[in-house]
Amino acid sequence: MGLFKSAIGKLRKGLERTRDAFVGGLRSVLSGRTLDDDLIRELEARLIQADVGVPATRTLIEGVRADHKAGLLKTGDDVLDHITEQCKDPDSG
Repeated sequence: MGLFKSAIGKLRKGLERTRDAFVGGLRSVLSGRTLDDDLIRELEARLIQADVGVPATRTLIEGVRADHKAGLLKTGDDVLDHITEQCKDPDSG
């Protein structure tokens, strides 16, 4: 049982580093920038390069575009909050 816990712990730690690198990379692209079509395209490319997957990327980007068009998202920081909210586990509350 100790070996299993150790393996799970290492996996969890590795996934945390991956998540931190992914979010940090998005933050560096989005922070302090005004949202426009060029930034949305850059975000889309980054999501695909990060192996988020085409269907998930498409869903996220469609939401960003719709909310930007509706005036709800104006900055890259708004987009980061939006994506974070969209990626939350619905069972986590």
